[in-house]
Amino acid sequence: MKKGKLFAYISGLSVLLILASCSKDKPVTGAASLTLVNGMVGSTPYLVTNFSGGQPLQSYTAAMKISYATYSVFNQSGSYSGLQPLAVYRYPDTTLHSSPVINVNLDLKPNTMNTLFLAGTITAPESVFTTDLPLSHPVEDSTMGIRFVNLLKGSGPVSINLQGMQNGSEQASLAYREVTPFTKYKATAGISSYVFEFRDVASGSVLETYTLAGINAPGTSGEPNRRRFRNLTIVLMGATDVPASQTVALYESYSPN
Repeated sequence: MKKGKLFAYISGLSVLLILASCSKDKPVTGAASLTLVNGMVGSTPYLVTNFSGGQPLQSYTAAMKISYATYSVFNQSGSYSGLQPLAVYRYPDTTLHSSPVINVNLDLKPNTMNTLFLAGTITAPESVFTTDLPLSHPVEDSTMGIRFVNLLKGSGPVSINLQGMQNGSEQASLAYREVTPFTKYKATAGISSYVFEFRDVASGSVLETYTLAGINAPGTSGEPNRRRFRNLTIVLMGATDVPASQTVALYESYSPN
């Protein structure tokens, strides 16, 4: 082999080795998932998002539209990671000169599942951000994961029990803006539903009752069972001084992978 060709071959091989070494050293990153929950009283008809932070929102077309106490797959995203600004506006009040209802910076670590709970009222907004730890559900177990959130503005601590069980059987005390870890529940063919009661800890009185139905629904290939093998979030929300706003809503967790 001629010296010129040999030198070119060795040089090219060296570059490939350096590139391969750099590729091995470079960390692999991925997107994080984000679920948005609207528990903000007075936010009707809905809130809209701006992932460019506090810059004026130019169009509603690409914005998420987040209705109060309503789960939608369109309120979930797997497109962002890193330090992500997010401004939330009330529709239809958003104009070129409007200010966001709430403006936050979210630390979305790659390959994590996250939830932003919007709480409080439209005039006194609050939020809770969580990086979630969902449970795994082996096929042979027929289980699901459930966690609870208290976004009932003005409430004291609440307890949660299965109907017919003692007060606090599922959660003894959950303060405003607190979130429980996920807990496994059976989702076998013999269980059709769970009925949960949210009670005021101090008085023991029932604030809200929520029925989680469809646990043993057969499902199809096109529409699988929406309970079994999933991780669900049950949110008590509203404000005690606005009785019509008080409700319980169900949300599904989302994975970026």
